[in-house]
Amino acid sequence: MLVQRTETHVIKESNPLYRWIVEECSRSRNLYNKTLFIYRQAFTGNHDKIEDFKSIIRHEKFISSFELVKQMAKLKDKDYYAMTKKNSGTQVVCQVDRTMKSWFAALKSYKKDTSKFRGRPRIPSYKKKDELNCLIYTYVDAKLQKDGTINLRRDIKLPIHTNLKNFQQVRLVPKTGFIQVEIIYNKEINDTNLDKTHAIGIDLGLNNLMAITSNIGNI
Repeated sequence: MLVQRTETHVIKESNPLYRWIVEECSRSRNLYNKTLFIYRQAFTGNHDKIEDFKSIIRHEKFISSFELVKQMAKLKDKDYYAMTKKNSGTQVVCQVDRTMKSWFAALKSYKKDTSKFRGRPRIPSYKKKDELNCLIYTYVDAKLQKDGTINLRRDIKLPIHTNLKNFQQVRLVPKTGFIQVEIIYNKEINDTNLDKTHAIGIDLGLNNLMAITSNIGNI
């Protein structure tokens, strides 16, 4: 059975590459906010505010991430082209697309049964001016080297080492005082033929180590 795993590393603030990553995360934030602005204006009907993107609006309110990336490339959009790798810019657009789809799903669920919610789900908000957005590089852009290091481009080598032979994505996630590097990879594991109808819940305690309950009642 094929499962997805994450290997994590840390790039500290003292590392020379830290500043470059922060600057790239700032550009990622700018593209995130611009993309979200286009999605929000399309959905709320303010199409005159996104004149260059009116032609790709479907059913008067929806936008395809694929069509948006094509239009941004066609227009040579400055925020899209500010990213070091075009594919990382595409990943930011897809990130916004997933966020909007999650909101649409929550809104649909809210309309069916309001008791599941404390209030009406709010449309996704913009990232703050001093907030950073993550970076996502696929194996197309992030190149695994023979020595276990990863190059984002010829002159940008991540200061980490991995024993992995391949991966699907590298994510650079900004944290307070450091950057968390997440290497996403696939792993083949043995299928243990577990009965997936059986489940347990674990609650870690303060005085006791944990409390455990199950849906079959014999634990």
